[in-house]
Amino acid sequence: MKALLAGVVGLVAGIALYVNSGESATSCGTLERGVLPEWARGGFSEPEPRMPHALGEDGRIVAILFEQPLVAEREQKILWVSREPVNEPTDLEITAEREETVVTRKVAGGPGPSGIEMPGSGCWTFDLRWAGQSDRLRLAYRSDDPG
Repeated sequence: MKALLAGVVGLVAGIALYVNSGESATSCGTLERGVLPEWARGGFSEPEPRMPHALGEDGRIVAILFEQPLVAEREQKILWVSREPVNEPTDLEITAEREETVVTRKVAGGPGPSGIEMPGSGCWTFDLRWAGQSDRLRLAYRSDDPG
């Protein structure tokens, strides 16, 4: 019984530490709520802006979410920021997959502001390609009906 209690106390302490770090983990990746990476802060007036964001698996791109939670079948603003500067116009090509569904989206001119709409709720895996670079991240979308 003492071992079980110690395990539960350790688990709760670990969760509290994780939650206080400004990140939320789901089965759909990590959505960070802390300060944006230094290289993704251009255009923000605060020196250390805090916005919900998801960093690509390889750290080459970040999706900054202006609405949270993301809702399926509704266009929502996502600012895509490439870690490496994009020197010439190139489209950001997105292939998003959830279960058996695959959709493509394009952000004209490359990483930047976009209105991305997904056709259903769930965990979407985004494969992103731009200017000879690529990365992948996952974003959760919920249905418009919270009930």
